[in-house]
Amino acid sequence: MVRTAGLLLICVAACLGHAPVAAATLWENYVAKPSPANAKEVEVIEYDDQVSAKHAAERTTADIRLLAVQVFSGDRESFRLVLRLMRSEDGANLEDLAEIAGRFLRQNPRAYLEDVLTRGKSKSCPGATFIGEQYVDRESARSYEVAARIDALMTVNDTRLRELRDACISKLKE
Repeated sequence: MVRTAGLLLICVAACLGHAPVAAATLWENYVAKPSPANAKEVEVIEYDDQVSAKHAAERTTADIRLLAVQVFSGDRESFRLVLRLMRSEDGANLEDLAEIAGRFLRQNPRAYLEDVLTRGKSKSCPGATFIGEQYVDRESARSYEVAARIDALMTVNDTRLRELRDACISKLKE
């Protein structure tokens, strides 16, 4: 009798251990492990659970900050993810993504141009002109940042990137 009860408990524990759990979204998988392979899978920011709008916004902001860390650490797939997300996001999320793209342009102008060109927008410069809220009411600092982005772009001399580079420089000079 004790042996049967023990066997029953083992079966119940095994069944509970294999109970279905809610599947995480591709975005949640990326945030849990922000690898290039996981970045490559994501198309939109979405969560499996429903939370209040305030909590959702705070969580998304924190998750986009994690994405920024990956981009500025040199993860090209994470930068490509930023470009994909910029097509589907709006409002504050879009501003955060545009700021990441603009900063990445200055950090790695060649990679920025290559990935934007691969995306098929030969005259589009996503985030290039978005400087960020830190520069509001700081015209001298803003001018310095724009000049630094132009200088960074000028270091790229690849002929296949030249047209896009020049388009981005023109946008920055507007």
